[in-house]
Amino acid sequence: MSFSKQPSWYASPIQINSTAISGDGSRCLLGTSNEYSSGLFSVVAYDDAGTVLWTDPITNQAAYQGVFWVALSDNGQYAAAGGEVAKSGDNPGFLRIYNAESGEVLLSVSLPRRVNQVSFSSTGSLLVASYGQYISLYKNTDGSFSEAGVYDLGDNYDCGSVVMCQYGSYASAAVTNYSTTPASGEILCFSTTESQLNCVSRFATSVGAVRTAISVDGTWWGASMHDGSCVAFSNQNYDQPQWIYTPPADLLGGKSLSVAYGFDMVINGASEIIFSVGANIEGGDEGKLGCLYSVTSQYENGVFVPALKWLNFLQYSPNPGVSMDLDGKYVTATDGKPGGSTAETPGNFYLYDWSTGAQVFQYPTEIMNWPMNISSKGNAIFAASDTGLGYYWKG
Repeated sequence: MSFSKQPSWYASPIQINSTAISGDGSRCLLGTSNEYSSGLFSVVAYDDAGTVLWTDPITNQAAYQGVFWVALSDNGQYAAAGGEVAKSGDNPGFLRIYNAESGEVLLSVSLPRRVNQVSFSSTGSLLVASYGQYISLYKNTDGSFSEAGVYDLGDNYDCGSVVMCQYGSYASAAVTNYSTTPASGEILCFSTTESQLNCVSRFATSVGAVRTAISVDGTWWGASMHDGSCVAFSNQNYDQPQWIYTPPADLLGGKSLSVAYGFDMVINGASEIIFSVGANIEGGDEGKLGCLYSVTSQYENGVFVPALKWLNFLQYSPNPGVSMDLDGKYVTATDGKPGGSTAETPGNFYLYDWSTGAQVFQYPTEIMNWPMNISSKGNAIFAASDTGLGYYWKG
């Protein structure tokens, strides 16, 4: 199995902030949005030939920002979307859970903050959602979802990322604490057995935690950080990280890293514990404004230590589109900088062979790219760009 640079098909809604793909690549999901602006937004599902399976308009009138994150259960049976529909008010956030085949809405709730991330267990038996200072767990009982628990981080906290392990037994979260100056962070681990949300670890960090990922069985988890580093934990010691890693400055041309928006981890078939990180380079040179690096966790002299596998430069600043298949064969990445006082930069979709770090393809676009997800089987990829297009690659 191999991937060509040219996508198999395109989807053409409007701006897309998030994509998802089932484990076998047969079903895809996206949500439309418009950052800091209003519009008519929808959740759209596709099959692997690009045929629209169903569309769900979030509102029947103009809404604010729209869909921020979408998710599919690995078996492709359930879908979820979250975001916000108003700039202010008591409950501007929303969460919807669907039958992924028919588009039937199984749960629709309004929430006090924007939903930042949603994540299923592999069968869709459980789902976690983060929104502001809250993390909620939802339980699936014969296709009917209900809230099983809520965890309140406290005032001035924001959970930007929460992920459920495939087994449905643990979840991890990456949090920013705005009560400190500068902002600090926390990385949390939850046990979700018996459909309860029990915090088993809450580790404070000196900088904000950006994205989290967790292994299939929940035995390892970690996060990417606002300073470009990554942190690894295991169930051998819930309260302290196994290690914290930052690539040395000499590999970065004497530069330092800043925010790491992209992060994923897997334990592959060879039992290698793999972390992949996409981080900005502070004051990076033209064509080297970001990097993608991969680290393995090695057991040496009775302790785990990080070992850099490889580091590759990215043309622009990397975004959250770092993902890996469950066997760790491939790593994806996206880049491009959002517009502020200037227009958005161009962007790229990247695919790398993890074992060698060699680039499989680099697919350029006129403006930046944000999401990119490879299927857990490693046979398909679904991504999206601020060009307003979705892109599907078949391996």
